[in-house]
Amino acid sequence: MSISLQNIVYFLTQKFSLNVINLKLVPGEMLAVIGPNGSGKSTLLNLLAGDIIPTKGEILYADTPIRDLALESRAHFRSVMSQSQDIVYNFLAGEVVEMGTFVTGKFVDKKTNRKKLDVISTLLGLVDILKRRFRHLSAGEKQLIQLARAMIQVWEEINYEEPKFILLDEPTSNLDLPHEIVALSTLKNETRKGLGVMVILHDLNLAAHFADRIVILSNGRIFAEGSPREILTVSNLRDVYGLEMTVTENPLRIRHF
Repeated sequence: MSISLQNIVYFLTQKFSLNVINLKLVPGEMLAVIGPNGSGKSTLLNLLAGDIIPTKGEILYADTPIRDLALESRAHFRSVMSQSQDIVYNFLAGEVVEMGTFVTGKFVDKKTNRKKLDVISTLLGLVDILKRRFRHLSAGEKQLIQLARAMIQVWEEINYEEPKFILLDEPTSNLDLPHEIVALSTLKNETRKGLGVMVILHDLNLAAHFADRIVILSNGRIFAEGSPREILTVSNLRDVYGLEMTVTENPLRIRHF
């Protein structure tokens, strides 16, 4: 099963639209979406999540149009972490993570939830802050807690026997370098178990290192799509970002100053 956009057109601004977008997210893959501000990255993610409806085209979960799926059905096999993640009420950080276990409408026993919380908080280095109030956390700590909430919604301990997906909009924002590596390494390990990951990134070197496939968006359209080495070329980056960059091999690195 995959999540796919077929012949999608979505009006973004009066200047351009997402014109005839065709894209597929598959299990066991990390897909990084990059591009300048305003290029349509968050809109693309929201389309895949089903949070906005395209002007034309189909969004398919497997072969089922997303419009035919209830929210609970979608939540069972895809979770979303958007850029805006503020919590109004003063929950404990651990309670915010556990919110991810309730959205599918299916009963999960407390022992199973506890195990999921313990494992994911350990993977992301969050054990020591679970008892703190969410609103008292730093911006980076809040970001990791929200990532844990998105993960716990779809997380499987051994392998993802049925397809599951996580859609993440700039999950590394507000994180320092060690926590960026921890977050993306954790997600990468989940892809090896069969999770499908779509992540919007601004750091091109993080995309180069972690992504299996990269999509570059420009002016609401897919400018290029393929492996990091195919996509992260001097000419592509110059055309999209308007900057002269240097690309080196082994390891693949991008420098712009």
